[in-house]
Amino acid sequence: MHQLISRVCCNPFRRGIEAVSAVLLSALVSLPSASAQEQMPIVVPEGFTIELVAGHPLVQHPTFAAFDDKGRLFLCENAGVNMSAAELEAALPNSIRLLEDTDGDGRFDRSTVFADKMTFPMGAVWRDGALYVSSPPYIWRLEDTDGDGVADRRDQLVGKFGYTGNGSSVHGCIFGPDGRLYWTDGYHGHEFRDSEGNLTSKREGSYIFSCRPDGSDVILHSGGGMDNPVELDFTPAGEVLGTVNILYTRPRVDAFVHWLYGGAYPHRERVLNEIQTTGELLGPVHRFGHVAVSGTMRYRSGLLDPDWKDNFFTAFFNTGKVVRLELKRKGSTYTAAQREFLSCADRDFHPTDVIEDADGSLLVVNTGGWFYRGCPTSQHAKPEILGGVYRIRRTGMPQQDDPRGLKIDWDHLSNDALIGFLDDSRSVVRERALTTCVKRGESITASLKNLGEAPCELIRLNAVWALVQMGNGPALLGFLNDASLDVRLAALHGLSLHPVPAANATLQSLLNSDQAPIRRSAAVALGRSGDRNAIPSLLQALSRPMDRPEEHAIIFALLELNDPEKTRAGLQSDNLRIRRGALIALDQMKAGDLKVDDVLPFFDSSDGEITKTSAKIFVRHPEWANNAASLLQRLLENPNRSAQNAEILELLVRSFVDNPAVAAVVGDALANDQLAATSRHAVIKGVAARRNLPLPANWVAPLKAGLKVRDLS
Repeated sequence: MHQLISRVCCNPFRRGIEAVSAVLLSALVSLPSASAQEQMPIVVPEGFTIELVAGHPLVQHPTFAAFDDKGRLFLCENAGVNMSAAELEAALPNSIRLLEDTDGDGRFDRSTVFADKMTFPMGAVWRDGALYVSSPPYIWRLEDTDGDGVADRRDQLVGKFGYTGNGSSVHGCIFGPDGRLYWTDGYHGHEFRDSEGNLTSKREGSYIFSCRPDGSDVILHSGGGMDNPVELDFTPAGEVLGTVNILYTRPRVDAFVHWLYGGAYPHRERVLNEIQTTGELLGPVHRFGHVAVSGTMRYRSGLLDPDWKDNFFTAFFNTGKVVRLELKRKGSTYTAAQREFLSCADRDFHPTDVIEDADGSLLVVNTGGWFYRGCPTSQHAKPEILGGVYRIRRTGMPQQDDPRGLKIDWDHLSNDALIGFLDDSRSVVRERALTTCVKRGESITASLKNLGEAPCELIRLNAVWALVQMGNGPALLGFLNDASLDVRLAALHGLSLHPVPAANATLQSLLNSDQAPIRRSAAVALGRSGDRNAIPSLLQALSRPMDRPEEHAIIFALLELNDPEKTRAGLQSDNLRIRRGALIALDQMKAGDLKVDDVLPFFDSSDGEITKTSAKIFVRHPEWANNAASLLQRLLENPNRSAQNAEILELLVRSFVDNPAVAAVVGDALANDQLAATSRHAVIKGVAARRNLPLPANWVAPLKAGLKVRDLS
């Protein structure tokens, strides 16, 4: 049943394998049924092999996968049906399958159903004896309490999430290095209620969530109007990055995004009424184009190539590819370079997930041809194309003994011996050592704190994450001056979750760090500290030039501290950046008391950014409509700034033209032969953006005249 897909001669491995001169080898993949429809030409780089390790009858239509600590593979599996939410809840046709490799040859040979009667499972992660699954309308915790390989306990952790059956719903789950459970949710909204039925959260947009393993303390990490965030993973420092479909439209852009805490993202602006914004909506790290991006993961071991360690691998559903992303720090965030890794010309090959096994090989999940609901490139369901799971290795890659640490007697290790595994060469063993440290709690805390002097960065980093998962904020203070950027960022993230008042002075000083990621993360921690005495430092931090993610973190910290009186001091600053940031914060904070007289003076500024910001704030306040006509007249009477004001004029007209006073000003502007052409064009564009407007009498003559001379611009 299992066939070698592609086996490459033993050439010496060379770094830079995707260089232009690299030769790609293609092999014909034969699925077990060997039908003509299931012959798929998969291309992998030279020096690599790809092998079918699970096909029919072991699996059919798999979507997302996760390993447990024993190396068993859990597969979200679809029955090959496209159903609405109501049909899915009535039929419960889908399941989670458990695969085992009983003889250790890397190919799965045993398959059982771990959990049946599910709606549409789209992601899972194993932790402490249970499988956490996203299957709308809930996030679930599934447990096999009697060891028979079947989940006999099902707990609903978080919900409900809206869905239609088109795949744009909850995805995940994944545990962060902070010990919290993260997942994504597509654009169908959510409605959460507590145990007594009280509404705790209701929104329409897409969000990134996290919670504790028991489902408590749900946090909306970031969100916006994007269509379908799919999967995410974490940098070693705990930064959240992931895939999203339709971040932009016209043209459609699927993307890779740095999901910033409190971040607001495109593309549906109508969700702005339910989310706090800090200026322009945040953008992506990398644009894929229209590919229907799916699962992603950070490559931890580096065994395929040491240079690939901490790269991300990402699956493209539409185009039948898996790509590799090389991340590089840029300011306070990242940029990414995309490298081809796997491709298949067969249009029925649809990779949905890619995961790393303990031995460093990669598993690629191909869901087959069943899905078409909401997919523009799959117009017809082909459930006979069953899909499968493939393993990719490099010829001659290093082999590790006991890659999962199953031979280690974890329960009887001394604390020192356990700590020694925090920098083990086996990535899964390092993770097991970290979680075991957390379980030991207070008995190992002092030893972990003392690791601040350890020469190995990886030991210090994992010590920080263990302390974060223990909730021990004070123990993190000693790591804030660590030589490693990742260690310091991890400690800052921990302090954002577990604030320590004694850290706040240091956090304020870090706002002046020479490293942008540190400044951004310090701002996040200060915002979550609740210490309003940090507001002057945060305002001052806005004075320097910075990238958008750093600016966002500082302004969002002001929003969280929610003190309009202290923030209002920023409006009096001589620095325009501080004044602009304070203006945004006062407009968006829950206790904000921004008034129209606070905003109007900024329209006289020669700084284009602050005037645009003021205009965007102004139009969000319909109660200020009575001031719109005089403001519009004021701007039109300044011919020296007609070009700078054009965008603002258009926005004001579009937003308030149904106000009679504004309509009168528009009519006068249209009739004014001396009006600058750029201003006239902006006014007309603003009018044209509205539909079904009544035609005021004073518009008719100038419009007719303009049509006669064919010059309305």
